[in-house]
Amino acid sequence: MKYVLCFIILIGFYNCTFAQVGKYTIVYEADEYGEPVSGSLDTLIKLVKEGNNVRVGWEVSLNLKGKEPLIVEHWADAGFLTVLNGHLFGQVQGIFEQAPAPMTPPKIMIVNNKPNGWVAIIGTTGVLRDNYRGIEEKTLMEIIQLTETKVKSKWAVELK
Repeated sequence: MKYVLCFIILIGFYNCTFAQVGKYTIVYEADEYGEPVSGSLDTLIKLVKEGNNVRVGWEVSLNLKGKEPLIVEHWADAGFLTVLNGHLFGQVQGIFEQAPAPMTPPKIMIVNNKPNGWVAIIGTTGVLRDNYRGIEEKTLMEIIQLTETKVKSKWAVELK
């Protein structure tokens, strides 16, 4: 009986601890112009307003001299969310700046050892605004100013 009770407690602990793992569902996709590809923007915003966690994925095309463009897909928690004029904007928490190394097999390299070296805001509008911080060669205005890139995006929600 003691072992049965321990087994039941362990199963309950497992379900409480791991029940949410992998429960994100993509509810909206937009192309690089902010046009819907699949899902519903209204549904995404409704789920955000209900307090659900959001992850955002986006594609970046890197042009390498003399080679096919390299498509890189990133995913991150959209930690700070803003709804503005019917669109959703997610702030991606700062990371150590990284870059792909064109090798086989592929590798990702840390560019510098400064925390929060890269920061970004991405919107369902198809625009990614980002900046690389802390580069000594840049003027203050260059560091403050964000660059804009058109990206395809996917928005996944962890349903509560």
